[in-house]
Amino acid sequence: MVMVVKGGGRKPLTEEVVRTSDSSRKCMSPQQENLTRRKGKSAAFTGFDPCGLLPGSLDYWTYPGSLTTPPLLECVTWIVLREPISLSSEQINTFRQLSFNKEGEAEEPMVDNWRPTQPLHCRQVRASFQ
Repeated sequence: MVMVVKGGGRKPLTEEVVRTSDSSRKCMSPQQENLTRRKGKSAAFTGFDPCGLLPGSLDYWTYPGSLTTPPLLECVTWIVLREPISLSSEQINTFRQLSFNKEGEAEEPMVDNWRPTQPLHCRQVRASFQ
């Protein structure tokens, strides 16, 4: 599912995740702080409801497509929500600190992982709304 993100106000649940992450980092060593930023690592979130990250309306467009990074396989059903969510610049910067690499591998920030818009060709875009 794709959520369009626009700059603006803070999303409360996202703020809770960011705040939890920030406050827990203050007690961590630099090695521990990097654990949840990298591939293959995880952190527990108790009482976390991902529905709180979604916009008020779940209207969407959908179409068959491909991955946006190599190998660009055509195996994806894209679902693009009609209503964007708002995140503050601080929240967006927190997400930009995530990495694709595992610990000990060369740093590969999780940014610019997209490719230019592709022609529609014969694909059909459908909407969940009128």
